[in-house]
Amino acid sequence: MELLIPAMVLVLVVALAYLVFRRDGLGGSWLRFYVRGKETGFSLAEVHLLRRAARERGLSNPEMLFWSVRALEACLQRVLEQYHLAVPAREEERRRFLNKLFDFRAQLEFRKPKYRLGISSTRRLEPGQPLKITVPGKGVFLARVAETARRYVAVSLPGEGVRLPPGFSWKTQKLGVYFWRKDDAGYYFETTVLNVPRNQKVLMLHLAHEDHLERSQKRASVRRETNLAGRVYPLRDPAQGNELEEASGGYRCRVLDISEDGAALALRGRVAAGFSLKLQIEVNGAVLILCGVIRSANYHSEKHISILHLQAQPPSGDMRIKILSYVYRLTEDRSGEDQLEEPYPQEPPPKEDSPRKEAWEHGPPGEE
Repeated sequence: MELLIPAMVLVLVVALAYLVFRRDGLGGSWLRFYVRGKETGFSLAEVHLLRRAARERGLSNPEMLFWSVRALEACLQRVLEQYHLAVPAREEERRRFLNKLFDFRAQLEFRKPKYRLGISSTRRLEPGQPLKITVPGKGVFLARVAETARRYVAVSLPGEGVRLPPGFSWKTQKLGVYFWRKDDAGYYFETTVLNVPRNQKVLMLHLAHEDHLERSQKRASVRRETNLAGRVYPLRDPAQGNELEEASGGYRCRVLDISEDGAALALRGRVAAGFSLKLQIEVNGAVLILCGVIRSANYHSEKHISILHLQAQPPSGDMRIKILSYVYRLTEDRSGEDQLEEPYPQEPPPKEDSPRKEAWEHGPPGEE
């Protein structure tokens, strides 16, 4: 009996060591894979499905899908195929799993430095950056950065929309300025007009620099830039929105980008913000539908079109899968990308000592 207990302990130690260091033929410990999956929030059954997808995709190190966007998308494609083939009894289970994978895919995207590294000073504004300038008691004006000089930021205001009372002077005016920085967040700062250069073809303002920008609105979903034909259907109320396919009617538009929580549209004519609509797009054999409210509208007189930003209601689980499958190109042939992109990273990126967590403060932004 005295010899039996040490022998049992030895067997357990050997078994544990085998589980820790065992590789399934492709590389990587499946015990570590299970631990990482549980830490990420997946159940045991879901980790098993991920393991099978990684095996079927031939990942050299299956753990890569927990830090590599490309590896995760390879597994997402396989899980999406299984979802479409699932028997009705397993459909809801697979739908929840797929939507959880999409949540994790967004987490990986927003860990990229370009989404986390903001700016704190107007000295880093780039030429061409769109701005929205608020003049107290006079309204909101669209502008663009023309130049970032050492002592000021030069911005141009098109003639369209610049209607001010007689005798108004821009010089020394205190302004509120909002802008959306691409792949980053929304910013706000207050400044004063230092100078108004004369003999310019368009109105130019020299604004004082501000070294303490307020960073308030951070992107919450991954968007895909596109140029798709779509149709919009006005709604009297957002509650009237549905995901039923419309066979006719509506107004033609161009979809400039799309995500699960909104889209940017180009619509002919002058359109104001604040109304509800239903957006319908046909792409890759699927019909994508979003319903919501137009939060911002910018009219371009030279082209006689309005750029609208739709804040959408949360889509159903099935519609979300359709939209994100398009956003991440999961149903498209991507076989040629392996020759264009870097290989899968074999090791996870180093962990940050104090990851910064940010949330939206004022709702979805009206990006330019």
